[in-house]
Amino acid sequence: MSQRIGHFDDEAKVCLYYSVVEAAGRDDALQKESYFSAALAAMPADFSGKRVLDIGGGNGAWSELFHERNAKEVVYLDKSPAMYQLAAERKKTNCLQRMLLLQIGIEEYLEKHNKHRFDFIFSSFSLMYFVHIRELLTTIAALLNPGGEMMIITNILTVENPAAQPEQELLQHTVKIELGNESRIVLDNLIQPLSHYLDGLNDGGVAETSTKFFSSNYSRICPEYDNPYKASLNQAVIYGRKTIR
Repeated sequence: MSQRIGHFDDEAKVCLYYSVVEAAGRDDALQKESYFSAALAAMPADFSGKRVLDIGGGNGAWSELFHERNAKEVVYLDKSPAMYQLAAERKKTNCLQRMLLLQIGIEEYLEKHNKHRFDFIFSSFSLMYFVHIRELLTTIAALLNPGGEMMIITNILTVENPAAQPEQELLQHTVKIELGNESRIVLDNLIQPLSHYLDGLNDGGVAETSTKFFSSNYSRICPEYDNPYKASLNQAVIYGRKTIR
């Protein structure tokens, strides 16, 4: 089965993408980003008694943090064999016994395990490549227990010239994003405004409690890209809580 990044399935590009992400994970480059400390401060300091879902968990660093903060169980999802192997090594080395590793993507997980429920759902740069982000987030939000919380770390593209085309049509266009520093890859990033994330959460009964924006040293709009929509790139930490009904 070929790997995919959201709706991208070009094998060479997918492999290069994961090699760049793996390099960042090994040298902790992402932890130097300004969003990292903000995310740590916003999430619970103690996950005792909570089940946590880590979507697109990469090298397992965030899952390990949830484990260290006393989560009852951490369910890690990542369909990449390279990322899964890194997480498996981390689990074994650090004896993370309450960490369940699944080499599976979020869409397949939702199809097979939609009865599962969690107290905290987390995603770091793993949802931004999906075309129908609003519908996907609504489905993910259904996995939250009442009062449960969700944190999404993602790239947000702000279009400064929305009059160029209707917003719905803009969703079919992409902006070329350069990811990485020493090792680099250029990806076609869908134009996803913040409203699509918030609408998806709201449709799933999750009310936004805070959203903070940060500039990035690790990702940028490709300098060679014409950028007809005058889009600017920021990293966002979106936090929400499931309404108790």
